[in-house]
Amino acid sequence: MEAWLLPLILHLDSSVSAIFTLDQVSLSYPSSSHGAASLVLQGISCSLPAGELIGIIGPNGAGKSSLLSLLSGCPAPSHGKVQFAGKPLHSYPPRQLAQQLAFLPQHNPPLPGLSCYQVAAMGLLPHKHWFEADNDHDRQQVELALQHTGLLAKQQQRSDTLSGGEWQRLTLARALVQQARVLLLDEPTNHLDVKYQHQLLQLLLSLNKTVICALHDLNLAARYCHKLLLLQQGQLKAFGSAEQVLQPALLSEVFELPVEVSRHPQYGWWQVNFISPQVAK
Repeated sequence: MEAWLLPLILHLDSSVSAIFTLDQVSLSYPSSSHGAASLVLQGISCSLPAGELIGIIGPNGAGKSSLLSLLSGCPAPSHGKVQFAGKPLHSYPPRQLAQQLAFLPQHNPPLPGLSCYQVAAMGLLPHKHWFEADNDHDRQQVELALQHTGLLAKQQQRSDTLSGGEWQRLTLARALVQQARVLLLDEPTNHLDVKYQHQLLQLLLSLNKTVICALHDLNLAARYCHKLLLLQQGQLKAFGSAEQVLQPALLSEVFELPVEVSRHPQYGWWQVNFISPQVAK
């Protein structure tokens, strides 16, 4: 096993079975042309279990990023209620919420001039007072997170010289340093080579904490996620195990392509193959 796949020592409160509960949640954004508001999430109700890797799947524009943003606490839902660990999400002070949730948006531009170590160390901020210096334990946490993401050897390198995949791993290191109980990740495998896509998802599994991530690759989602949440045009179409969600008829309806779903003959995980309309004929 590579060094950056070694498990971190993390603390998970197992007393709450559902980390998030959504009750008829809708989200709309004001129209830029002063017309009708744009409805991006519609009437979503579900309970997301603690301690699992949950994949949000669906076509472009389905509402995956909007749902992750809503779970992070910003923006607030236009309608309905979101509870986090048994309390209304909006009732948490921002500092406390930052200690509990780490959100990595899809578009997360590099920070010019900062070293990789400095970027990762930003994860300490929710736990620090103003002008409080880092101690030895803090430095160990930062170096451990960089080790787990394969970037320890580059800790003094300027972060804006990294490749897209390395920057993606560095933002994950920052989230690990944050020691949040929940990771909200928008397309974390973007810009990563195939090898690192699998290693990152293996790392997320090894954390034994709640990870909710948007994924485009249905086969990665089926292989690594405990639960899948399928969205279409802002509506919840299915939520459950890969076997429950990856139904050919449902996927064909949502993605508008013929599809075959099968189990890997040797390893048993679910596989999704979309079929070109010309071939299907």
